[in-house]
Amino acid sequence: MSYEEDYYKTLNYSDYLSRGIRYEKTAEELSSLLKSVGLLHSDSTILDYGCAVGFLTKALSDLGYKAVGFDISEWATTKAKSRGVSIIENPKGSFDCAFYLDVLEHMTDDQILKVFKNVKSKSSIIRIPCSTDGGKTYHLNVSNQDKTHINCKTKEEWKIFFYSLGVKTILHLNTLTVYDTEGVFCALLLP
Repeated sequence: MSYEEDYYKTLNYSDYLSRGIRYEKTAEELSSLLKSVGLLHSDSTILDYGCAVGFLTKALSDLGYKAVGFDISEWATTKAKSRGVSIIENPKGSFDCAFYLDVLEHMTDDQILKVFKNVKSKSSIIRIPCSTDGGKTYHLNVSNQDKTHINCKTKEEWKIFFYSLGVKTILHLNTLTVYDTEGVFCALLLP
């Protein structure tokens, strides 16, 4: 499955291209939270891994951060670049924070391991649909409908997996736009 225009407009179970304002609010909320606990500063560097068309990356840049995005979809990154979003081709290096929102479920454990070996961050924000039946299915039906979702784990399995990568769950997030629920694992991770 390729992540071309159809995926973002219809196959992704809703029109992703209409979510820009929501991501502006997400950037404001997460910026405020991370600043309040000393994890972000005005000159912080941020990687938005799986940035799609760059809504969050752009909103973080507009807040003054040195934000860059990465996505495997050429269609999405072309859209992002046309809006002035800084896109990197090879996500490697150190960042103050890395965002992994709605992307890790599209990847195998080996692919995630490679990313975490190449990307070092002082903090990470994750949002992943999860299972409540031992990894057989996602808790939310909408997550089961996306055939590109290939990595289904319970929250506890995700925590153990991240711990094996050298990061641990510090805080389950509950803001207005990014929140932890029975079917979604949303958290702040630290090394």
